[in-house]
Amino acid sequence: MSTITDWAQKYGVRPQGVIHVGACIGEERDEWAALTQRVAWIEANPALWEQLERNVVPMGHEVVRAAAGTAAGTLTLHVSPHVHCSSMMPLVRHATHYPHIGYSHDVQVPVRALDEVFAGRHQEFDYLYLDTQGYEGQVLMGAQQLLPHVRWIYAEYNNEELYGGCWLMPELTRWLGERGFGLKEIETLHPAWGNAFWVRER
Repeated sequence: MSTITDWAQKYGVRPQGVIHVGACIGEERDEWAALTQRVAWIEANPALWEQLERNVVPMGHEVVRAAAGTAAGTLTLHVSPHVHCSSMMPLVRHATHYPHIGYSHDVQVPVRALDEVFAGRHQEFDYLYLDTQGYEGQVLMGAQQLLPHVRWIYAEYNNEELYGGCWLMPELTRWLGERGFGLKEIETLHPAWGNAFWVRER
């Protein structure tokens, strides 16, 4: 059982809708389908868009072909042969812990703020899932109109500067705490990073 399902059961999570940022090819589609019918997948890497759509659109899910960030525009995605390791951020401590993982090339990708993507629909989504390799802060900064409607946040966190300029866990927890979210769970996958779960408390 993954922590998505485990924490959903533990905290009685039954979301009205999920926004999954950092979709890759939608490997978690069945877990989300067990929780809700409304899932929006956000993926920055153009090489993954078609496979992602084949995997999730038949389930009634939607796909946004863009990175999520602070505002609309175009930015550089650093692409790794390890598809889960591509990032908008340069590698820093990540290169020390995982020297076998690097970037192979860069690609320019569209960037959109979640507030703009889901304008007029913020109330449809109350679960935010972030798997963005150090870009969590920028995604959240672009979702401040959406956040009042969100009840649960699942995000990858960093205890070290794995990616240049990434928010570290204390900053992420403080920022979310100021907006009413309490940290409930931590899954340590490495001393430098893991997954965490926040629940709206006010």
